[in-house]
Amino acid sequence: MWITGLTIALMGHWFGAAWLTAKLILVGFLSILHGTLAGFLRRAERNEKTRQLPALRFAAPTVIVAVATIAVLAVVKRF
Repeated sequence: MWITGLTIALMGHWFGAAWLTAKLILVGFLSILHGTLAGFLRRAERNEKTRQLPALRFAAPTVIVAVATIAVLAVVKRF
């Protein structure tokens, strides 16, 4: 997905646009969150006494807000 998105951005000459920068920051954040959750689940699977991170409680709402914001940025492209 990263390769496809970056290719489309290059073809559309959108690098330097503020909306794309904001979108890439959010997508990068979601990638980091995905890696964190995957690592936590792998550790939890191996060891049942894995300590839960307090920030993981807000993972689902964070993903929903970030994806909605990314969709709005991609459609509106105002700035």
